[in-house]
Amino acid sequence: MTPEIATKEIKMLDAEKIAVKIPAFAAALEKRHRPNDWKMVLNKTAEMMIGLGNDNPLQLTDYAAIEQPVMISIGDKDAMVTLEETIEVYRRLKHANFMVLPDTQTPDRKSRCGTPGGGIKIVF
Repeated sequence: MTPEIATKEIKMLDAEKIAVKIPAFAAALEKRHRPNDWKMVLNKTAEMMIGLGNDNPLQLTDYAAIEQPVMISIGDKDAMVTLEETIEVYRRLKHANFMVLPDTQTPDRKSRCGTPGGGIKIVF
């Protein structure tokens, strides 16, 4: 993650805007993060993203040390990370599977995954 991407992404974590413009999503976040305050969770997530954008402690060379099986996935319309970046991480992992989720943005956006009637159409 770069500082530019982090700055762009944290604009999507404005709890007040979410509560006003997408109240159903706000309610889902409240339910998902109970007993924690979902607004605080968004704030802490934004802080984490800025920190990662400024100084990401996980480097590409670090992935080779991961021994556990890992599933790497990306939505084909993901705006946060590129397909090339995702494949680069996948290739460095010893025990990884990779899939592209068709017609899918970042999961917290307009993705159909995890919703009734939604799901994965194709798995690679």
